[in-house]
Amino acid sequence: MLKFFLRDATLTLAAVVGIYLQPANTLSQALVGLLTGYIAYSFHEWSHFCGARLVNASIEPARSLWSPFLFSFDSKSNSVQQFYAMTLPGFIATALYLLFFTVGLPKEPLWANIALLFGYTLAGLTALIEGPIALYAIVKKEIPVVEIPGFGNHSFSRKP
Repeated sequence: MLKFFLRDATLTLAAVVGIYLQPANTLSQALVGLLTGYIAYSFHEWSHFCGARLVNASIEPARSLWSPFLFSFDSKSNSVQQFYAMTLPGFIATALYLLFFTVGLPKEPLWANIALLFGYTLAGLTALIEGPIALYAIVKKEIPVVEIPGFGNHSFSRKP
């Protein structure tokens, strides 16, 4: 996970430097906005990871730095409580970055508007994709198949 931490720390530093420098160039502003939005996504993903590690959940780390996810959660070997502990921090992180973006970002620069749009889009995707999965687990008291294709040797169906 060190390589993912270094990747995300480097991108976070690049965004912070860009925000500090306040570039006037439109392309640079767009890049700073996208990097800032990526920080929100990264915060969401690392929150899931920390929740999973906190309860010793069985996870498989991503193999490539290009993966949009840090890990795949093993729905067969983890408990429902471990699933909740992994899922909940992602929702909390999303609420926190939305609050920060909405209240803390300036209204004027292009980069801030791009970051805010990125953040709202991520929150919408979280609600549309992760919300029903979490609700299913709460109602059914079981974990749906949530393994991510391309991660390890998961079989993506439940065996009776």
